[in-house]
Formats: sequence, C-alpha cells, structure tokens
Amino acid sequence: KKARSELRSLRTGLESLREALKKPVLERGRQIDTEAKRITEQLLNLENPLAKQIELEEQRREKEKREAEERERMRIQRLQERMNQLRDIPVIATGWKAAQVLEKLAEIEASPIADDFDEFKDLAVLARQEVIDRLKSIGAAKQVSEAEEARIRQQREELAREREDIEE
Repeated sequence: KKARSELRSLRTGLESLREALKKPVLERGRQIDTEAKRITEQLLNLENPLAKQIELEEQRREKEKREAEERERMRIQRLQERMNQLRDIPVIATGWKAAQVLEKLAEIEASPIADDFDEFKDLAVLARQEVIDRLKSIGAAKQVSEAEEARIRQQREELAREREDIEE
C-alpha cells in the first residue's frame, strides 16, 4: 500500500508538474493565436480592396470583350445584309422595264466592291459578278420581250386601223 501510495503521489505530482510546465506554453499559444488573428484581420483589410479592384477590372475586361464580340457580330451581319441586298437585285429586277434593268446594271458595273467588305470581299466580288450576269440576262430578255410587245402592239394598231378602214 505504501509503494502504491508513493507511486500515486509521483503520478499525480507528475500530472501537476506537467500542467504547471504546460500552462505558460498554452498561454503563449493563445497569445500567438490572438496576434495571428489580429494580423490576419489587418491583412484582410488591405487585401479585400485589392481583390475588389481586381474583380472590377476583370468585370470591365469581360464587358469590353462582350461588347467587342457584339460589335464584330453586328459588323458581320451588316456585311451579310449588304451582300443579300446585292443578291436580291435580280429578283427585284424581274418586275422592271429593260431600261431600268440596264440602268441598274450600269450602276453596279461602275461600282466596284469596296475594301470595307474586309474578309468577305472575295464573296462580295463573286456575288456582284453573279448579279451582273443575271442582270445582263434579265435585261436582254426584257429587251426581247419589250420589242416583241411593241411589235405585237404595232400589229394590233395596224389591224385596228385596217378594221376601221374596212368598216368605213
């Protein structure tokens, strides 16, 4: 019992000594944690405005990128619309008189495709040539048709005069 009591005293004494030795270390650990927390807050106070500026700059760049993409899309759309308008001319010209067709043909032949078609210039040149060829064909057909109509009209007028002469 005496040996056990002595061992218990040593064990509890060791535990008390351990706690006593550890107490300043734990206190120092709390002080370190408190100081680290204070420094972290100060660093965050400096970091957060920079992070906000970075975020705003990234948003600005993204907005500029979207706007540039939209401008490019609109530019391409305008060029395609111009080519479509050019390609639509022969369809519209089918309802015109030969003189109007030939006038439009002369206008298109006198107007080369400008450099503002950028990367679509080759396509615009091809479209223009197709339009010119179709207008020439339409113009020639209209001239033949109008000449035939004039001949028929003249024959009718002659027949009408002959009928009048006969009736008289």
